[in-house]
Amino acid sequence: MSELEHIKRSLKEADIYRTQGLLRESKEKYLELLKFIAKSRQFSKNQKLIDAVNTKVEEVQKDIVEFD
Repeated sequence: MSELEHIKRSLKEADIYRTQGLLRESKEKYLELLKFIAKSRQFSKNQKLIDAVNTKVEEVQKDIVEFD
């Protein structure tokens, strides 16, 4: 699986967790994805992608706080 396919699959999985109300699992998946991106030669400099995933983490964190 290419790095791009891995990123797409991870984003989709995290989004599915979020829509199912599995907020902590969704957040963990986004954080794992950020670690993967940081290690990637191809994507580690893609600030737009990193910012987008960070935004999703922040949104999920807000949802978790609201739920608790």
